[in-house]
Amino acid sequence: MSIHGVIEMGVSGTLPVLFSETEVAAHFGLSKRTLQTWRVRGGGPQYMKIGRRVLYAEADLLAFLGARGRAHTSEAPHA
Repeated sequence: MSIHGVIEMGVSGTLPVLFSETEVAAHFGLSKRTLQTWRVRGGGPQYMKIGRRVLYAEADLLAFLGARGRAHTSEAPHA
């Protein structure tokens, strides 16, 4: 089963944990405008729209953070 053709149910059969734009911005110390810009230009975490709401799955936020890790300062940033 999927919601809006985007969310696949997990192995355990439960829906993913979802966060609003406001919650993500507050948690990461970003402005909502930064998240909005990333959605237009790319470079931010994956998101989904359910109706007019923009939501971020916990798994997508963790993947986004994991992809941005660096071992040292001279390492090239990830796109």
